[in-house]
Amino acid sequence: MKNIFFFLFFPAFLLLTCSSDETKEDLKKEGSVKSVFKDKNLVTFGNSITAAENSWAYQAYSRLQFGNLYNGAVGGAIWSKRERRNSNGNTIRTQNYNDPDFAGISNSNTANPDDLEYQKRINNCAIVHIQKYLSEKKSLTPDFIILSYGTNDLSSVAVMGNAELALQETNLDNLDLYTMAGAIKWSIGTLQVKFPKAKLYISFPIQAKSDGKNTDNLKKIEVIRTICEGMSVPYFNCYAECEITQENQERFLRDGLHPNEAGKVVHGTYIIKKLKEANKE
Repeated sequence: MKNIFFFLFFPAFLLLTCSSDETKEDLKKEGSVKSVFKDKNLVTFGNSITAAENSWAYQAYSRLQFGNLYNGAVGGAIWSKRERRNSNGNTIRTQNYNDPDFAGISNSNTANPDDLEYQKRINNCAIVHIQKYLSEKKSLTPDFIILSYGTNDLSSVAVMGNAELALQETNLDNLDLYTMAGAIKWSIGTLQVKFPKAKLYISFPIQAKSDGKNTDNLKKIEVIRTICEGMSVPYFNCYAECEITQENQERFLRDGLHPNEAGKVVHGTYIIKKLKEANKE
């Protein structure tokens, strides 16, 4: 009877042992991925999609167990500096964050703003966001940096600039920061010099409801992609790979442009997936 019990029990024991070993291995792999991010510093920059409550930035911070998050995103932001003439005929140019008369940064869209408010809007770009971070957060050294701009940038040739020419410029101070190409290279290059050990990624814009918006985004994405590949910086192709598409935008976008709560989860899950894939031990 004891022998019969042994032979009946032994295969089950083997199955349980194998299953347990496999589970442990899976947990080990998952734990290994989490250990890359746990208690590390995450720094993000972008526009309203990144700045929003429960955006992909906050989801990555929480779900991957980062220790600290600095989210430098501001609604309405673009990559490059700007020069604009306001309704009073005054020419206003983007300031640097450390200028003595720096006016601040604003995402206000009120009609007929005064010169001060207009200056704050014009200051709302990646360059100033990064300058602000470097000035204010000297004690928070990033382990991971993600930049996500492009949705609000203009798609004219003059504004986008020439990515190949930007890549050829070796001096960051000589880049044309009034072009998207120059601003992207400056942003990447500046962060790489300041934080050579940090892992840096660029996140592309997502798809929108409008045909025109998507056509413009694709033009801008090519500039971003060219700079990233030329500087060996990995990117997350949210436009092509994230589950938010023009066809299902009613399900995932609240206004044809910004993700709703379901869209935020989809967007966040995609970026978290790409971070895990890029950082497996």
